[in-house]
Amino acid sequence: MPLFFATFGSLYFAILQWGRYKTICVSVAIAILGHLIMIISSVPGVIDKGSAIGPFALSLVVMGLSFKSCSRGSIFIVTSS
Repeated sequence: MPLFFATFGSLYFAILQWGRYKTICVSVAIAILGHLIMIISSVPGVIDKGSAIGPFALSLVVMGLSFKSCSRGSIFIVTSS
């Protein structure tokens, strides 16, 4: 349910605040952040300590927010005009 409302938040920023280009850039930046966290969770030192599940779960949440909310707003803005 929170991701449903996150979509409306991203649409607000996409339509009224940022515009097309900045919305897409923010969406890509959040996705890159999620991928970097996922790369950190796959470093052998983190896996050997047995603490890789935390960063991996965090990366899934961050990328989920990026793809669910920000990209929905980006796609709506790009295709609506």
